[in-house]
Amino acid sequence: MLKKIMMLTSFVFVILCFAASVWMVCSLPTGDPNKQMFTIFAVIFFGAGVWFGINVYNLLKSDK
Repeated sequence: MLKKIMMLTSFVFVILCFAASVWMVCSLPTGDPNKQMFTIFAVIFFGAGVWFGINVYNLLKSDK
């Protein structure tokens, strides 16, 4: 049970970090040098979200 709670909490935080990175990419002006870094963060958090999503799905599916 604790493993499920920790995995779901981590998944939610990864999704929030992805959303914050996308928001920063969209809100920064075109010439801002930080835009490239937040784009990299968004890609990394997207990949982590997919990976965590698959792991959470497999964890929830294995208990049934």
